[in-house]
Amino acid sequence: MLKMHKNNNSILSLPRNAILLFGLACFGVFQNSLMQILPLSLKSQIFLSIIFVLFSYYCIFKVLWKTYRTINFIFIFVLLSFPFAYGQHLVSLFDSDYLFRFQTFHILDGRLQDSSIINATYFIIVFLILLTVGYILSNTYYKEQVIVNESGLMAGNSIVIFISLLFLLISIYPAFKEVIAQYNLSRQFSYLVRRQLESQENYYELLGVGTRELYLGKWFLPSIYMLLLSFQDLRKRVLPYSILLVYSIIYMLTGSRFTLLKIILVVFLIEYIWHKSITLRQIKYLPIVFIPLIVAFSIITSLRGDSGVTFEDFLTNATFYINGSPLSATLWETGITFTSVSNVIDKVPSVVPFFIGKSYLGAILVCLPAFLRFGFTDNNIFTISSTFSPLYYGTRGFGYGSSIYAEQFYNFGYFALIVAIFLGIIIGKLEKKMFLYQKQRNLSQFLLIVFILGELIYSVRNDLYAIPRTVLISVGIPLMVIWLVKSLLSLSNK
Repeated sequence: MLKMHKNNNSILSLPRNAILLFGLACFGVFQNSLMQILPLSLKSQIFLSIIFVLFSYYCIFKVLWKTYRTINFIFIFVLLSFPFAYGQHLVSLFDSDYLFRFQTFHILDGRLQDSSIINATYFIIVFLILLTVGYILSNTYYKEQVIVNESGLMAGNSIVIFISLLFLLISIYPAFKEVIAQYNLSRQFSYLVRRQLESQENYYELLGVGTRELYLGKWFLPSIYMLLLSFQDLRKRVLPYSILLVYSIIYMLTGSRFTLLKIILVVFLIEYIWHKSITLRQIKYLPIVFIPLIVAFSIITSLRGDSGVTFEDFLTNATFYINGSPLSATLWETGITFTSVSNVIDKVPSVVPFFIGKSYLGAILVCLPAFLRFGFTDNNIFTISSTFSPLYYGTRGFGYGSSIYAEQFYNFGYFALIVAIFLGIIIGKLEKKMFLYQKQRNLSQFLLIVFILGELIYSVRNDLYAIPRTVLISVGIPLMVIWLVKSLLSLSNK
């Protein structure tokens, strides 16, 4: 659990840390303005800007560690943001030949104005700094002693286990049917073609999965998470983990990857925060697991444009990957996400007008029945990639995804930096609640928080607008059933 820090002048020295980071953000804005008037080449500007970026990451991590003395969500989020935001920056500085020899689209390809690339470079890091400021301001330590009724906890836990097993039985077949169908379709047409087919009306017919099965399958992961939270004995968690592992392997073979990122984060929070089965000392060994996983992801990426991929194809690409420039290839791929920001800054508002908060309104309306949306969700495109990727690639055949930074700039321009503080406050409050619910052993509320955080981690390369609907359908319905059953049992006992 979080500890008090004795060296601080106040409880957490939050104002001091927040002011220091805010000053760093202001300096970043000033340096960005200075870059626009200096007669420097793009590579020189990237070099100077990346120095500020690296220093800013150092300051963020130092402040977070000094303040909380633990690995929290914002720490992981900021860490994960680096390769997706700045991967291609590093390649352009240390292995630019790789970009021109092996890649058509990259940070030095000349498709975007130099000023847009530099503005995006500073915008992202200033956004992250201010996000951290908001987080620190809101996530103070929870110090009150919490009295837990152990007998009530055990009774409530048995209800959760029963309901989670019920939802698992309902959802396991549809979930595996969908992911296996995606795997087969990717093998038949390739992953990239399958993603293009998703926009067609007959996609689910090709997939062989009905709409009802798609909705039922969304309960699979929350039901697994509930079981993992419910079983205190690690041996009892082996079966849920085995099911989750099989699902994850099939999912990875489809060519998709980011649901795995969500799963990894939620599992980490369950084991590290809820069960305390992972210690800070053990975390340093995680790269032993993640480095091979990153390599596997990169190899699968190189095969996503092919159909009928065999094990021999995988070995061939693995050899090519290892003998080539593996680090540059990985950083180029992750760094594609940077284009979602630089392209938006390049095109808004000169080519595409500001969205003026419509993605937030869409996030609310998409949770309502179709007749209550008044055509708003039908008449607007909310995904950054669908709107802006064709303006960069010149085709709708593929896209570069999105990110929390691109979505906010599309909505509010540079006023999104103010939004970053409020988003940080929200994340800080969520994580503060997570530690509170862990102390109270409030399983349902803890699950809700970690599921939301799992969706938020995806925003390093995706939009935020879909999160409310995903949370409502996937975890909201099972939690409402748990609440209803507990309420009915409570009334019957009176």
